[in-house]
Amino acid sequence: MMVLVDFVEAVIKLFVIMNPIGNMPLFQSLIANATSEQKEAVAKKAAFVSFIVLLVFSYLGDTILEVLGIRLSYVMIAGGAFIFVFAVKATVSWPRTEETPTKNKKAAAPIPQSAVDHVAVFPIAVPLLAGPGAIATVMILNHPQYGVIQGLTDLSTGLAILADCVIVWVLFVLGNKLVQVVKPFTMTVIGKLMDILIGAIGISFLMKGITATFGVPLPI
Repeated sequence: MMVLVDFVEAVIKLFVIMNPIGNMPLFQSLIANATSEQKEAVAKKAAFVSFIVLLVFSYLGDTILEVLGIRLSYVMIAGGAFIFVFAVKATVSWPRTEETPTKNKKAAAPIPQSAVDHVAVFPIAVPLLAGPGAIATVMILNHPQYGVIQGLTDLSTGLAILADCVIVWVLFVLGNKLVQVVKPFTMTVIGKLMDILIGAIGISFLMKGITATFGVPLPI
């Protein structure tokens, strides 16, 4: 039962941090001139690379911290601060999506395959999906202080990463249809609401890190 609770919590938190809905307009703009097959290839590769990156940091995070001499509470403070600052910046910014449809209608030629591979890895997979915020989140969710061997017995975080990357892949593949059904303005508003939740998660990590480092009790 506890594994199921951890799994659901990890899926929700990581989904909010990765924010595929809010990142949908940027994904569409980066591959605007790609063919439908190329768009599916980009979505698949980006989800796969994100899965590998997050999985590695999730289960080898304690080893990385030990080598660098960094405590988990420091990661919680730094990760929480980064997530909060990113959320504030993303919330107050407003992407311009109205210029691309008319200007890019003539450029319908498919983009080179090398560009497809490059865009899938950077910037979509890293840092758009598996950025510092998501990396810090999976390291914290998997409790790196318990060690690699003990951490491997808890599959909830790994399964959550897999579930969220599959969701990202499906949403990005269906992106063209979603844009037609859901207006870009509506998707942007949903993304802004997700940014507020991201900020709340950042504050949560920040407060827990301060508590663990300085022994300051959290206010109820």
